Amino acid sequence: MNRPASSTAPRASRYGITRVELLAILGVCLAVVGVAVPTLLSSRETTRRTTCMANLGQLSRAVAAFDQQKLFIPGLRNAHPNPSVFNSGDTRPKGSVSWPVLILPNIECQEIYTLWSKRSDSNSGAVPNSNPAPAIAIFKCPSSPSEFDTQPTLAYAGNGGIGVVANTQSKNDSVMLDTLGVVGGYDALRTSVEFVNSGDGGANTLLLAEKCGPLYSPLAFYDMAPRSLAAPTASTFSPGIWFSPGQPNTPIPAFGVFGGLDTELTSPMLNSQNPTTTLDSAATRPSSKHPGGVLAAFVDGHCQSLSEAISPQTYGQLLTPNSRSGEGRMAFKAGGAAFLPAEPLAEPAL
Repeated sequence: MNRPASSTAPRASRYGITRVELLAILGVCLAVVGVAVPTLLSSRETTRRTTCMANLGQLSRAVAAFDQQKLFIPGLRNAHPNPSVFNSGDTRPKGSVSWPVLILPNIECQEIYTLWSKRSDSNSGAVPNSNPAPAIAIFKCPSSPSEFDTQPTLAYAGNGGIGVVANTQSKNDSVMLDTLGVVGGYDALRTSVEFVNSGDGGANTLLLAEKCGPLYSPLAFYDMAPRSLAAPTASTFSPGIWFSPGQPNTPIPAFGVFGGLDTELTSPMLNSQNPTTTLDSAATRPSSKHPGGVLAAFVDGHCQSLSEAISPQTYGQLLTPNSRSGEGRMAFKAGGAAFLPAEPLAEPAL
């Protein structure tokens, strides 16, 4: 007798995964994302930081080239490139330019500078069918993009030291000066890389720094027309919404300590948390959106990051081209103590 055929059918293959397996896969994915995202963000910030440092390096070399050609460092306030445009007693709002315009030929922007040399003093302010103040990439920090990307914004500022005090300015106390002066007021004054090197030295004297932190918004414009520093107020350096060809007189692209010889300084010196309503605030201090400090260029051309923990005394000396001179007036109060002359600064102090 034949046995009946087995009726047992093969079991169907099981497809899919269990909940436990799914949770395990999700856990692995989250772990990978948790590692990859911070690495990606860090890589982007490193790239932005490198670009910003390169900008400062190129700007400092442009200032050095200008100094070699003209024998002075461009000031916070200078004569207009068009000799027919002048500033008489601050009565003509477009009669002066700040340092960025003077170095345009040295950052491969000769054509733009040529337009400035032909620029009129009328309200239109420009050669017909031309824009003398376009956006320039080297003036922008990629970590601090402007809300006005097509406008002539500026993320960097020059070392104004203590500016004008008691109707006097001194080469010992500032790097970027008022090269025009004021008739019946303070005298015009210029300084040079050679002078700085004869004092504290270019390696110990700031030239440029970022000024584009969270509280300093919107950014300054490089086509502004600075008026005198005889009686600066917070608005002289504070951010404001301005557009070409209006070309107003503020904010001047400068950092320093502009409040007078008896000013009581409050820390931090960098990335100040004081709103831009006083001279001892983000209006006059270097600032940045890079974590941990502010990028800066020195007169000798080297660039580095300055720590947010920098002391008022160290910051004061870095502002001062000749802190050991008897003519220097950097005697601001810092926690009740005046700035003191110091030997060349070590890297950790910065």
